[in-house]
Amino acid sequence: MTFRIIYGNINLFFPGCGDINFYAQKGEEILTMEKKWINEFVAKEKATHIAFFGGAIASRFDYSILEETLKQYGQAKVAKWDGLGLRVAFLPPVKMKQDSRFPGWNVKPEKWFYEQIAAGEIEEKSLWLGNAEKGGEVDLFDPRCKPNHNKGKQMWEGDENFLGPIIEGLRNGGKIAHYEYGPQSSRFGVSVIEAEQHVYPDPALANLLGFNPEQVIMSEGVVQGSYLSQAYPGLPRFKDGQTNTLVWFRERLEGGRYRLYGGDSDWGGRAYVSYDSVGCRWRYISYLPLVVLSPWKLRA
Repeated sequence: MTFRIIYGNINLFFPGCGDINFYAQKGEEILTMEKKWINEFVAKEKATHIAFFGGAIASRFDYSILEETLKQYGQAKVAKWDGLGLRVAFLPPVKMKQDSRFPGWNVKPEKWFYEQIAAGEIEEKSLWLGNAEKGGEVDLFDPRCKPNHNKGKQMWEGDENFLGPIIEGLRNGGKIAHYEYGPQSSRFGVSVIEAEQHVYPDPALANLLGFNPEQVIMSEGVVQGSYLSQAYPGLPRFKDGQTNTLVWFRERLEGGRYRLYGGDSDWGGRAYVSYDSVGCRWRYISYLPLVVLSPWKLRA
């Protein structure tokens, strides 16, 4: 016989011996530790938002979606993501307009990006940092700094524990093209089509992250990349504008024939945004995956 004690999202199973009150007390202790972890996590995100947006704007954000998401996934899973080099962030429902003034937003996407939105070439919803209809969103993102170009041989730091083996397996299996300039585990030389049709939906990636295979994994948007590379001074990505490679963004042009890219320090760093065909494989362009943890997104 075993005892099962339920505390919120925590299911505790104890052998059917000893004092049940003792086990109940242990359950209370675990629950208290979880609550403390959540409170500390939320407090850090609030501090980040105050520094970036200013106290007046940050005071309007509702952090309940972050609290519920942390409860849903739990401290152990978040720690596992940390071990893979990933981080959880709450992206509030803020419209990042060209004339927006935020204390921490020192470098905005260049004027061309906003002109394309004004002309209807890029969807207007691309201006929103987090989900505007749901009070924001909780995302799992990659805080690594993109590497400097080295004739295509450059690699993302620590990728041997994250995307490297997955990409190498796809190349070896013939699902994405062989890379002639560097290791087959490189994120570089992967087209948008290959990333969206093979890398992101790969069951091995979902399994590594502990997700349902139908969980949507995508590239970051322009304003999301701008925010994530400037809001967290303690993370490697804070130096993203200083490296001369590029990353694909998820914004589309001409019905999806093109995707935006940006970030090259030789062309304006964090501000630089341009575009190219979804079928191109360049040795100086790679990508940053993003997972929307809440509101939950599943593939149709």
